[in-house]
Amino acid sequence: TAAAFPSVKPVDLLAGLGFFSVAVGFAFQDILENTLSGVLLLIRQPFEGGDQIEVHGQTGTVQAITIRETRIKTFDGQLVLIPNRDVYKNVIRVQTHFPERRLSFIVGIAFENDARQACEIIVASLVDVDEIASNPGPEALVSELGSSTVNIDVRFWCASDQHATRVVLNGAINAVKE
Repeated sequence: TAAAFPSVKPVDLLAGLGFFSVAVGFAFQDILENTLSGVLLLIRQPFEGGDQIEVHGQTGTVQAITIRETRIKTFDGQLVLIPNRDVYKNVIRVQTHFPERRLSFIVGIAFENDARQACEIIVASLVDVDEIASNPGPEALVSELGSSTVNIDVRFWCASDQHATRVVLNGAINAVKE
């Protein structure tokens, strides 16, 4: 009996290798893109573990930056894994990069009230809130004439982490209300 072997031409072998290379390339594109983005994030270091960031619609404290993903613990205690390519390609807001940040809120007063005097009283009430920075000091500026109120933009600086900003904002609003 005779055995028949199909003839293999070099062109067919190269075509098969080319198809295989394309298939492997597509299969590993996601892994390679995340790995390269992870390496760039580790080299560039736009943020580090412990920073509070917002990226790709997610906000929280960075737990770890690995080669594949960035791990964030949300402020309500959930773990979010964001592929590094999404972190690298999107806007990153690093809330704790600087030690202080500015907060603001709007207070409306009646048209018959003296806006200058109201601004002075607001600033004086904020000086007593310990967590508010004294330099630069708090400000109260008339921002617009609303349909039924004169609106005052109240601004001040405080520690930049999420919990501190919530506590200080609460204290500031209560102080101004009193």
